[in-house]
Amino acid sequence: MVEYAAKDTSVLIGLKDTIVSELEALSMGKVVDLEARFTPAMAYCADNGFAVDTEGWMEHTEAAEKALKEAKEACDSLAPERPEGTPEWAWNGSSHRKVGKALELLGAKVEKRASSGNYITDEVALKAIKEPKKARDLAQAILRYREHDKYVTTYGKSWFREPEVVKKGKTAGKVKNGSPDHLQVVDGRAYTKLNQLVVTGRGSSKMPNFQNLPESLRKYFVAPPGRKLITADYSQMEYLAAAYLAKDEALLGPIRERKDYHDLTADLIDVDRTTAKTINFAVLFGMAAKTLADMLGVPKKKAEEYMHKMFSGAPDLAEWRQGQIDKADAGVPYEKTPLGRIRLIDQNYRKYEGVWKSNRSQMLNQPIQGGCADGYKLAAALIWERIDEFSGNPKLVNMIHDEHVLEVDEEAAEADEKLLAEIMVEGMRIAFGEDIPARADTKISGRWEK
Repeated sequence: MVEYAAKDTSVLIGLKDTIVSELEALSMGKVVDLEARFTPAMAYCADNGFAVDTEGWMEHTEAAEKALKEAKEACDSLAPERPEGTPEWAWNGSSHRKVGKALELLGAKVEKRASSGNYITDEVALKAIKEPKKARDLAQAILRYREHDKYVTTYGKSWFREPEVVKKGKTAGKVKNGSPDHLQVVDGRAYTKLNQLVVTGRGSSKMPNFQNLPESLRKYFVAPPGRKLITADYSQMEYLAAAYLAKDEALLGPIRERKDYHDLTADLIDVDRTTAKTINFAVLFGMAAKTLADMLGVPKKKAEEYMHKMFSGAPDLAEWRQGQIDKADAGVPYEKTPLGRIRLIDQNYRKYEGVWKSNRSQMLNQPIQGGCADGYKLAAALIWERIDEFSGNPKLVNMIHDEHVLEVDEEAAEADEKLLAEIMVEGMRIAFGEDIPARADTKISGRWEK
């Protein structure tokens, strides 16, 4: 067994050299180096765990279960009667098929996916249903039901469940599908599984998922007695990255003066900040005017007017964005970050045109989101490599795409806060360029807060 394992290991050395050589030929040497430096930082974070207020968490889950029951009853009361000729209706607010059918029975127009014919009943689609009133009321009730369902199933008592093992059959002894494969909460600390790489260059978290945790649940993550949490959060980094890549001084100038990106857009278009934030999101992801109109609840013509005003006030960003769209339409099969991380872009063959076209959203997003992923990973690597410079017995307890959370001794918190902010900025400067006006907002607290 030992000899066999040793042979398996020896094969990897040559394989590693071959793969690294190929990556360097693609000018991805810096990315290889970055990922190698990021691995120990990620392992360090995962091993530390994150202290959780277990009593408060259980109170939250009990309240969520009660709210879910009430939300289900509301959906049941608003759902239509059993369709004629159907032996069993079994209404289910979690089923896209049944949600779509129920809304149709109430008179709503529900779109279907061209590829599969399945109903589209995601958040955007449900919010877009305005009439008839009965359908609108059910759509809103379903949204509330799904929100409470998430708090019960994903962020509930399951965090304290022990792994379930198959007892019989060929898979006996293995963990059941859907069951966590480790104890998620041990001695008052929650432990997630961090995955180093997804297609954009980001990482991910699961069992439990710390990276998509609803903001309302952050208060249950705490610093132990005598300790503090330092949260360092990049300020509107993806929007800044877009402005920087486009070299749009109309946006970069005010950002250097620490003006809010969404406020800048609000002033350009003459809308409120919430609307401006949605428009900025649409610009970054290549969203069509119709989709933006549905999100904002305005006519398509109004959405087009918003986007026109946005681009008129930020001409270089508009030009850069159009250039990315042109590359996608020309069928360019890949895009990369400023550091050189390559992503193959999804493509579709247009039979009637006889051409391949690449996904516009991915072509726009890769240099932005992928570039920011490079920056946050570099910051994490620097935290690990400079860990001895922190004076408060630091523990990196969470890493998200634009945020790092450090647990330190209370008396050292202010000094360590300054160092953490410097490291965060340094990571983005290496990823994009020394002159990018990146900044990290920091906060010292007894609980995880923005």
